[in-house]
Amino acid sequence: LTAQGITPDYARPHPTVHQPAAQVYQRRGLLIAEINGKAEGARCLSCQDICEICTEVCPNRANVAITVPGFSDPRQIVHIDGLCNECNTCGTFCPHAGLPYKDKLTVFWTREDFDDSTNPGFLPLGEHTYLVRMPGGDVFEHSQAQDFQTANKMTDEMTRVLDVLEGSYSYLLAPTESSAAEVYAR
Repeated sequence: LTAQGITPDYARPHPTVHQPAAQVYQRRGLLIAEINGKAEGARCLSCQDICEICTEVCPNRANVAITVPGFSDPRQIVHIDGLCNECNTCGTFCPHAGLPYKDKLTVFWTREDFDDSTNPGFLPLGEHTYLVRMPGGDVFEHSQAQDFQTANKMTDEMTRVLDVLEGSYSYLLAPTESSAAEVYAR
């Protein structure tokens, strides 16, 4: 294209239209039967503002949006490894060229799954105790009640997510294989 003096249109940044969160959520899942050029912009899902597509397209519901205070986007995606079969549907639809089943903070249900993965995340070991893998690969045991020196190994963001998981979404923390089997049986 350059040799012919043609500038590719895909080199331009996408136009961005920011909209209130309530309007974005209201349009999710709507289909527009008739194509109307003037209305095409209204079909934009505003992924730059709220992107939870991986939670909507996963056939196993392995990606979950949880509300975590202190982030610019109050809803954070947590990947539930025990529900994922790595079909990559979330990666196919991700507008950010990500792989949510690999990139997102992960909750593991078994030690075997934790050991077989490179994902950052948590494996519940017992009451308020977790095996943690950091984004860089560092693995350590963490107790929510332990001293600050060990607690400081976790990032503030990971600590906030774990606090919310324990407080409001504890049903996602199935620490044993029998608990995972119970979730599948439901």
